[in-house]
Order: sequence, then structure tokens, then C-alpha cells
Amino acid sequence: MAEHNNSPGTYPNKGAATALAVIGTVCWCVQLIPQAIKNYRSKSTAGLDTLFIFSWVIASIPLSVYNLVQDLNIALKIQPELFQLLSLVTFFQCLIYGEGWSARKSLFVVGGLAALSAGLQAMCILTIKLGIRRHVEWPVELMGVLATILVNIGFLPQYIQIFRQRAVRGISYIFLTIDSAGALLSFISLPFDRWDVLAAIDYGLVFVLEMGIFVLVLIFNVILGKKDETYDDNEENETRDDEETVEEEKPKILVRNPTSRSDYSVHPQEKSIHIP
Repeated sequence: MAEHNNSPGTYPNKGAATALAVIGTVCWCVQLIPQAIKNYRSKSTAGLDTLFIFSWVIASIPLSVYNLVQDLNIALKIQPELFQLLSLVTFFQCLIYGEGWSARKSLFVVGGLAALSAGLQAMCILTIKLGIRRHVEWPVELMGVLATILVNIGFLPQYIQIFRQRAVRGISYIFLTIDSAGALLSFISLPFDRWDVLAAIDYGLVFVLEMGIFVLVLIFNVILGKKDETYDDNEENETRDDEETVEEEKPKILVRNPTSRSDYSVHPQEKSIHIP
């Protein structure tokens, strides 16, 4: 269960807690928008691990249940829902661009995940609250532990991919900045209202792991000179496609051979040959 912060010199301040949590929630609400835009423009999720995003979709379920049952401030209650919505959008892009799935199949999977999430959250909240009335509180702790593990374990495949490529590719730096700021502000909001150990570990680990990615950007992309080739590859493919399209659309002239019934296709730049 959550514990009140009774440390010396620190007093609950719901106004400050709510303000910090609201700013943190806003950050977490818009954090994946830059990543989604980057994916859409490049038509690629290369460098962005699908399991990384999927783990965030799943982690939002116990995180939402935990924050609601623990009766944290209102901003932290709605935060997991908005976070999951954007995670689902990004996961949809990963399925299409990264895994090569069709839009219909991807939409079916994402819609099924959303419906499953809503059902599980409702069932867990009702069941856990019923247990609390009977003084059974371990399920609350379980939700908090699951949320912490799932949110942070998703970074593992992303880190593995970064070390394999020896570069940070496909990840929006704006997304990382906003996300880490949201985690930090959410962490700071806890002592001003109600200190919750599991929530603090969750937000704190997210911040540390995302700062770790920035460190790898500095090492691989800046110091070692590696770069994000997502846009370069995409622009090269688009240029090649445009050239092929222009070549296909060049007008052709039909020249009939008076001595034959066959027609010969001649490009305008070629000289026509008169056949007597």
C-alpha cells in the first residue's frame, strides 16, 4: 500500500502535487506524437523495437488499475489511459511499417488489444476494491509490481537493438525528451501529496533508462559518428521510385513499317528510320 510521506521538512501539498502531475501527464500525453509523426514521414519504424512499444501497451493496464485503486491525484489517474492510446497508435505503425502486416490485420489486433485492456481494467478494479473491503491488499501491490516491471522491461529489447546496430536509430529525440520530462515531473509530484514507493520506482526507472539512451546517442551517434539512416534510406527509395515512374511515363511514338504488319515502339529521343 502507499505510504504517506512523513519525512522532516516535507508536508503534503495537493496544489503542488496536482500541478506537477498535470504537467507530467501532458508530457506523457504528447510524448509519442513526435515518434508517430517520424514513423509516418519515413514510412518506417526501423530502429524502434516492436516489443518495446507492445510492453508499454500491456503495462498501461496494471498501471491504470494501480493508480485508480490507490486513489492517486487525478492527473496520474488519467495518465495511463492516454499513454496507452498513443502506445496503441505507435504499435499499429510498428505492425504495418516494421512487421509488414496489412492495415486490416493490424487494426484488428490493435482494436482487440484496446477492448481486452478495457475489460481487464474494469474487472481488476472491481475485484481489487472488493478485496480491500475484506482487508486483502496484496493484489494492489501485485498491480504496482507488474506495472513497474512491464514498463521498464520493455527497454531491454530496445537497448539490445541499439548495441547491435551500435547506433540509436528510428527513435525521436523529441519523444525521449518529453517522455523523460513527464516521468521526472510525475516522480517529483509524489512527495508533495502521497509518497508511493512503487510509483516512485516506476517513474524513476523510466527516467534513468531514457537518460541512458541519450548517453548512447552521445557515444554512438555523436562521438563515433553513427547517424540515423532512417530518413536517408527512405529519401533514396523515394528518389528511385520517382525516377522509375518518370521513365515509365515517357511518351512513345508508334512507327509502322510499310513492309510489315508489326508496330515498333520508339522513344522520342531515338531517330525514326524510314523503311522503303
